[in-house]
Amino acid sequence: GKSPSRQQPPGAKGAPGGAYSPRVLQKGRECLEQAFELGVPPTVEECDKLSATAPGCGRAFMFAHEHIDWKCRCCTPEGVEGGPSSPHWTLYEVQTEVPTEAPDADGSKVKYKAKIHAKQQECDEQAMNLGHITSVARCDEMTAKEPKCGGHFMFSRMHPDWACRCCTRTGADDGQSSPFWDVYVVQAPIPESRKPIPPPAVSNPTIGLPVAPGARPAWLLKDDALIIDARPEQKGGILILQAVLMDAGHGWGKKAGFRPRWLRAILAANREH
Repeated sequence: GKSPSRQQPPGAKGAPGGAYSPRVLQKGRECLEQAFELGVPPTVEECDKLSATAPGCGRAFMFAHEHIDWKCRCCTPEGVEGGPSSPHWTLYEVQTEVPTEAPDADGSKVKYKAKIHAKQQECDEQAMNLGHITSVARCDEMTAKEPKCGGHFMFSRMHPDWACRCCTRTGADDGQSSPFWDVYVVQAPIPESRKPIPPPAVSNPTIGLPVAPGARPAWLLKDDALIIDARPEQKGGILILQAVLMDAGHGWGKKAGFRPRWLRAILAANREH
């Protein structure tokens, strides 16, 4: 219940020229609840700046001078006081001011609101690593400025030190699943030539085929269907297997949807022979 004492380090008072002066909340103490690890900044000042701009962080962070490889860690808004004691950590108050949003044309402030395209997923194909960026809004802005990027980017709120990474025009969907990454839609203005390419319209390849009635077997992949033997007399059949190369270039289609025409042609030829 008692607020932690604020201790100024030696020489902090009266710092000339507005120089940064760390504001200690408690020495030998950790956050009661940590929000995020914010990478390995070399100084308290850099950790202060990261904590100020990272979504989900409160107004305090913990930093270990003798073990900077333990990373900068910000506290949740409610998780500052009452944390475990530790001789290596120090709790600091965030002093960096969060920049206000730029005013719109009518004078009102425009607040950035992230738009998630795919949650807990990475880009299927990354275009560029845009470096260590501390917020989704900033990653959005940097993606819009980079001509090699498409209309989406991936960002990890839990690990912003993993960098902001933009997707190619066609690389936003069907990426690897990950509990740490999300794919976002770029909301900053980008030219039409960089906007995502919509998938081509594909007709249902099973039209006219005798699809097996009832529940679809769980072992089928993509949108494949189980075709039954529709011959009047049941005389058995032959199962043809064809060895294929690994889909390293994603040329056989994504994880969902219909397969490319050339692959369907091969499968159809096998079915006929």
